[in-house]
Amino acid sequence: MSLYLDYYNEGKRQYEYLQLYLTPEPEKGKLTKEQKEENRKTLALAEAIRSKRHLEIQNGIYGFQDQSKQKGSFLRYVEYLAEKRKKAYRGGRRIFMWMNLMQAM
Repeated sequence: MSLYLDYYNEGKRQYEYLQLYLTPEPEKGKLTKEQKEENRKTLALAEAIRSKRHLEIQNGIYGFQDQSKQKGSFLRYVEYLAEKRKKAYRGGRRIFMWMNLMQAM
């Protein structure tokens, strides 16, 4: 079972897939103690992410700036995104767009 956030920000519905997964209850039998504990940890992490996103939205509404985002380098961020896309898409037109963007910088 995949976990994701589903929220409204400035009147727009947004989804954020967390790439976190729960072990579903089997049709026959029960989850092991280890599986239950892993599910509890995963849910706790998802809740922490939800809380962080909630604070980010609230801070944006009231004009507070996220200091960690302001300190980052835009070029390093674009390089990070390009590298991430490069690993995710082995071929196709999207990867060429990111590679061209990097060459242009």
